[in-house]
Amino acid sequence: MEKITLENTPVQNIPGRYGWKYIDDLKKIKKDINIPEIQKKIGFFYIPGETELERQKNMIDKYAGTAFRDQKMWIEESISESVDPSFVLCV
Repeated sequence: MEKITLENTPVQNIPGRYGWKYIDDLKKIKKDINIPEIQKKIGFFYIPGETELERQKNMIDKYAGTAFRDQKMWIEESISESVDPSFVLCV
């Protein structure tokens, strides 16, 4: 797959497993690409939100159980343990 380029393939024909390959191929020929838009169209690892805090909130709302949906609690607990809150939310 490394020797094949996907840059000329329409985005709607790219399966999710080749999403990052498609983005890498586009980066080689274009300077400005909209990665979130491509992720949405292909349907691979996309977290909606314009900022890191918005993406964190979306992840908590989508994946955390009811008792764990307090974003402030996650941030405070992370900081009190000297751990990056984004890392804690990813785990």
